[in-house]
Amino acid sequence: MTLFLVAHVAERAVYHDCLQHAMKNNVTWVLLSDVDEFVHVVHPNATLSDLIKPYENDDGLGALSLRNMFYGVRGDGTKFHYNKPRLLLRDFVYREVKPSPKNRRSKMLVRPPNVEYLMIHAIDEREGESGRTVHMDPFEVVRLDHYKNTGVCVRPIRDTQLAEAFTARMEERMAEIYHPQNPSQFYPNHTEAVEDGWSNACPLK
Repeated sequence: MTLFLVAHVAERAVYHDCLQHAMKNNVTWVLLSDVDEFVHVVHPNATLSDLIKPYENDDGLGALSLRNMFYGVRGDGTKFHYNKPRLLLRDFVYREVKPSPKNRRSKMLVRPPNVEYLMIHAIDEREGESGRTVHMDPFEVVRLDHYKNTGVCVRPIRDTQLAEAFTARMEERMAEIYHPQNPSQFYPNHTEAVEDGWSNACPLK
């Protein structure tokens, strides 16, 4: 429990330091998220810039909250091993049925001048003069896809939208970095799938 509390205090400190630097440099928006979380614009005809544009002149807004959706392997007794490095977007294409509840594992796109105090997953609107939070629709507008390999959790819905959009670009870029002379060494064409037993028990989130 002590380690848990220390980690969260440190994370909040990092967030607030980031906001201070953002305000000094007149940054309009800051996304606070982890390295295994990807912004997923679900709206078919919009970019992230399109979605935040209506809020650009809203001085009462503190943050746009992006609901968390867990992604992983299927978890029913099968997982796949490729003879090439794993990519989260390509290999973790099974998600939960519903996103996490509001302010629980959500992350934020914040307006730095309008935020007084941050918690990990929400603005503390009880402290200071922070602006309000708008919760974005996770199925119609935008959400945060969280790629987490617990090794035990069943994720029943196959959803390859982000994988289809970005896998080819990511594979090409990684091949250029790690095998610039012969990219095929890094990503050979042949793949092999093998079965591996997994438990069906799902941990608390």
